[in-house]
Formats: sequence, C-alpha cells, structure tokens
Amino acid sequence: MPAGRPIRGKVWHNRDIKVVSGAGYRAEDAAFARKTPFGRGWYTYCEIHAYSGESVRHEVDSHVFSNLVFDRVGGGEIRRMMPDPLDVAFAALDNDQAGELLADEIRGYDYAPDLHMMRVLVDQYGDDFWGANLYNLWLSSIRALSPVANIADTESNGLPSTVRTEAWGRRVLNAQLGSWSQLRHDTLLYAKQSYSGWPVCEFPDAYVDPYPGFFACVAAFAEKGKGLAGLIEAEDSFLATRVDDYFTILSAVATTLREMAEQQLERIPFSEEQLAFINDAVVMSGEDMVCAMVDVPSGWYTQLFFEVADSSKYDPVIADVHTQPADAAGNEVGRVLHVATGKPRMMVVTIETDTGPYAYLGPVFSYFEEVGEDWKRYTDEEWAARISNATPPDVPWLSDLVVR
Repeated sequence: MPAGRPIRGKVWHNRDIKVVSGAGYRAEDAAFARKTPFGRGWYTYCEIHAYSGESVRHEVDSHVFSNLVFDRVGGGEIRRMMPDPLDVAFAALDNDQAGELLADEIRGYDYAPDLHMMRVLVDQYGDDFWGANLYNLWLSSIRALSPVANIADTESNGLPSTVRTEAWGRRVLNAQLGSWSQLRHDTLLYAKQSYSGWPVCEFPDAYVDPYPGFFACVAAFAEKGKGLAGLIEAEDSFLATRVDDYFTILSAVATTLREMAEQQLERIPFSEEQLAFINDAVVMSGEDMVCAMVDVPSGWYTQLFFEVADSSKYDPVIADVHTQPADAAGNEVGRVLHVATGKPRMMVVTIETDTGPYAYLGPVFSYFEEVGEDWKRYTDEEWAARISNATPPDVPWLSDLVVR
C-alpha cells in the first residue's frame, strides 16, 4: 500500500474509547509522530481512557487487534479475519523486529498503513496512561524490553555483541509475548476480548422460487393464524400479542416474495428495495454481554421462527410415519418408516435471463428416509447425534443431483 494513502476516519463509541478526531490528520505533522518501517499517511486519532471502576475494559492491545481485522482494517475492505500476536508486539509493545517478521502477512493483506496507525496511536501515550493501572504498568514493563533504535551502536549502548543479534531479538520477543499471554490469562474477566467482524453476503441479484401460488397460500395461512391471537387474548395478552406479531410478519414476507415471484415471471427486474429485502434475510451481529460477545441473528428470515434464537440452531428433525408389524409371510419384523431432515444444502442453478445465463446459489432442504428395525423409533436427539459427523444416504431418486 503506497505511503500517503488516505485512511478513512472512523467514529465509534465504546465505554473505554473516545474518538478525538474521526477525520484524521497527517501523522508527520503531529508532535508524537515517528517513522516506522511502513512509511506515513493519514491516520485517525483516538484516546483510550482507563477506568478503574469498570468490570470489563477494552485494553490497548485489544484495541490494536480490533482495528487490524475485518471489518475495520482497510476501511472494511480487507478480509483479514484473524490477527497475529506480532501485531500487538509491534504496535503495543514497540518491537520493530515484530514488524519485520510480519512481512509476509503484510504483503498478503496489505494492511501496513493500519498497523502503522496503531503504532502511532500507542506511541503517543505518556506516563499518565502507562501508570494508570496494573494492566498498563505490566504492558509498559515488557514494552521496555523492545530493542532500542541504536542497538547496533556498541559505543552508545554498551551491549555485548550477542545481545545485539537478530536471534537475541527473537528471544526477547518470545519472552514479551509469553509474559503478555500470562497477563491476558490472568485478566480474562477483566480485559475485554477483541472480535473480528462477521462477513455477510451482498447479493447484487436474486432469484425467487417461481411459485407465486405457494407464497399466496403461506400468506393465507398467516392470516388464518392471526385469528389465534384473538382466541387467547383473554387468558394471555402477552402471548396473544406475540402470536399476532409473528403471523403479521409471516404474511408480509410471503406477500413480498409472491410479488417478486410474479414480477420475475413477467421478466420485470427487481427494484433496489426488493434486492435490499433479499440482502436483509439474515444478518449476524455481535452483542456485548459484558463478559463475552454473543453472535445474535436478525433479519426477516429469523423472524419466521416464533423464537428468533431458534433460527441459528442446528435442529434436524425425524418423524416415524408408518409401522410394519410383520412381513408378507406373517413373521414379526417391527419395521418403522421415518422421514427426516438434516443440514441445509447449498444449491447452484443456472437460469436463462434476458441478459444471458446467470448462476444462482442458495440454501435448500435436505431430506432423508430411515427405516428402524425391531420397533426402533428415533428421537430428534438420536437423529441429530447420528448425522452430526456423517451425512446419511440420499434417497435413490435424488442421489444423482447431489454432489458430496
């Protein structure tokens, strides 16, 4: 990434982060700026405050991690999902040798300006910050082990030749990260963990199952279901409201999909609002639960479950639908026919459009059949455990369409 590339300023608020300037400024114009191996550019400046009274804090090393992974690194354009502890060594522990060891990672993800930004941010903190609490004091202690700029100058630093070697530098780096590991271990409930963003799909086009009649029937089903709310209103008004809300959403979604299916059959392109609707099907976002970040599903698809939390659960089902007590000769066999579902499958289909063939990809049902012997009737839990590690055989009439 060329030096001087503009880095988009970000504004966010956290209990421990205060953005001082979201627009950014030239780092070389700042009093605390310093040259790093990655050149100079435009950088945002934020101040991390240490609050002794909070049970969970976003520490400076976590702040480094958070800003060097998706969806902050590179303005959200770089899919770097996992940070490297060397990021902390370079940016938070002031170890230049860690930056050199990150060369391949930097070339692979092109995040040098972001790493430099974190180094500049941490380097500007003074004694008040590093002495604010025991956590910062320990970081500053292991930070003091980092090789100084004049390490090669024997006359000025008095260090023996062995201590000035590259190998010794890696030995020091190993000690710094080992001590940092212990610090993080002992503050698991105190230092807030960093999280990468959750990438979501962006659908520039969509294909809806071309069955408007099906969606019309689902909408009618929903309207009928709304009548249940009135039947239980007197006994449980809260539940009645939830039932009414659920079927209202189901009706609205089915109606939208019916309109899109009809429009599709008439070869009318989808509007921006309709594509936005498709893109809003499922959204996963992190929710701060104080001691941990929990992935929470949202979007209209999740609201098609009465309990939204169930939308992200692994929930295959199996049902016994017929029992065969004996064979044709009258001998007891106790065979039980089951029908079942498994994990969703991804389907790829090519559709001819007015602008040529398009390939579409989306999740579809998995369907299985199972016969229990000796009167065996499977429960959902038994079935889920059985198929968790191995997919059962497909029904014969579908096997040639399935790629395993």
